[in-house]
Amino acid sequence: MSSLPIYYLYLDYGKAGRESVIDYERCFKSDVIDDILTNNYQGALLGVHCIDRDEGRWTDVSEDIAREIMDDLDFEPEGDLAEFLCREVGYTNRLEAAE
Repeated sequence: MSSLPIYYLYLDYGKAGRESVIDYERCFKSDVIDDILTNNYQGALLGVHCIDRDEGRWTDVSEDIAREIMDDLDFEPEGDLAEFLCREVGYTNRLEAAE
């Protein structure tokens, strides 16, 4: 029996309200992280879910993704990215904290 790929998707506020977005061309963990870092999604970033079709379950992996982004971040995040990191891992913008 072959293993099905694990999909990652982000949740945002789209045209119809709260939406789960799956881009089957870009549904792997590295793709979703890249999309978050480049602000390549439709609305306010609410979180990230992982769908394991072999296991028949989904998991909220927002905190794990945020920690991975923080480990590799080489710029001061702003906007939705900063809000996502603050909500998931308690990130504080260094510029705002200095005020």
